[in-house]
Amino acid sequence: MVACLPFYYQFLFIIFSIDVTGIIS
Repeated sequence: MVACLPFYYQFLFIIFSIDVTGIIS
């Protein structure tokens, strides 16, 4: 499970980035 955490946080970061760019644009 610990090995999956980096991928999980990266996934959230991608979603957050898309959400922010969607709000800005």
